[in-house]
Amino acid sequence: MVLKFVQQDRDYAELLNRCLDEVEEAAAPFAQPMIRRASFIFITSPRSITSYHTDPEYSFLLQVKGTKTIKHT
Repeated sequence: MVLKFVQQDRDYAELLNRCLDEVEEAAAPFAQPMIRRASFIFITSPRSITSYHTDPEYSFLLQVKGTKTIKHT
């Protein structure tokens, strides 16, 4: 399940901007400035598998609860 554009909620927007401010500062020497900030929340079942893919935008994974195994094939 995916919750799209959660930054439309005031609390999520505040959390997103606090986190991305830190990411943007750390990435500044080698990445372009962030133009549009958006956040999706993916809710998955235990032991679910997502096929390898790439996204057109910069993205990162933040595991909030449980464990996740990432395999690069």
